[in-house]
Amino acid sequence: MLEQQGVFTRVLYPGCGVIMGDSEKAGMPEFAAEQLKLDPHILQSDFHTGHLPILLSYGETAAGQMFAVDTWTLTSRVAQLLQPIKVMLVNTQGGFLDEQGKVIANINLPSDLNTVEQKPWNTPDKVEMMEKVNNLLADLPTESSVVITSADTMLRELFSHRGSGTFFRCTEAVHKYESLEGIDLDRLRVLLHRSFKRPLGDSYFDDIVPHIHAIYLSETYFKKCEGSWHNPLWTVFWYGVQDPSLSSVLINEALTRANSFEEADKGLEVKDQSQAGNETAQREAFGSGAGE
Repeated sequence: MLEQQGVFTRVLYPGCGVIMGDSEKAGMPEFAAEQLKLDPHILQSDFHTGHLPILLSYGETAAGQMFAVDTWTLTSRVAQLLQPIKVMLVNTQGGFLDEQGKVIANINLPSDLNTVEQKPWNTPDKVEMMEKVNNLLADLPTESSVVITSADTMLRELFSHRGSGTFFRCTEAVHKYESLEGIDLDRLRVLLHRSFKRPLGDSYFDDIVPHIHAIYLSETYFKKCEGSWHNPLWTVFWYGVQDPSLSSVLINEALTRANSFEEADKGLEVKDQSQAGNETAQREAFGSGAGE
């Protein structure tokens, strides 16, 4: 079917030496992914010739004995070897479903794994899969992700920004507060000053107390946030929003808020003006060169 669509494939059948297991436990449930040996040269040669290698869930021992390999074990070992940015698990059912039967769009690990027992959709099978994905992501680049989706929606996951499965990524913990109590306000003030290059108003924390619903703190918001929007003055980012249409409401609400920062320091203003002058000079010089 893939080749009918113009995709060159190469099936790596058992016996070609790509999947080996020397352990006496080969094929047993306790056979770990680390004990499975893959020949990277065979896979790389397929990539170099423009072929998509297709691995069957079977391996062989040095004595030529065939054994079945658990699909997750094989997937984990291939991912550890190739270090991909995205690992996609395709099934007939799709991603995780919540208690209302809706797809759970995002799962952040390991933080969501630590609180999964509090989730109404918690089941032993889901917890086991979350643990497996968490262990796999620990061996992959920080920007890597794992997606569980169905075969019917696989193309949407590959070629669009709007997925239809469950998206797993490894992030640091985000701490939730329902008030300012327990937050190091002096440290937070310094962080905001450093981030926005402008001092925070003296009454800012007192002003927001009546309006606090929840406060989320993390060292790296852009790695944790599930969406962001920016203009030349501000960046709005959000976390925990399940309804995509709600993001525009949040953006508009944030932009209507009063400015919480004081005027920039004179040193910063002089520096900004100097940089603006340099950029203007560069644009004028570029324009003259283009005109000639």
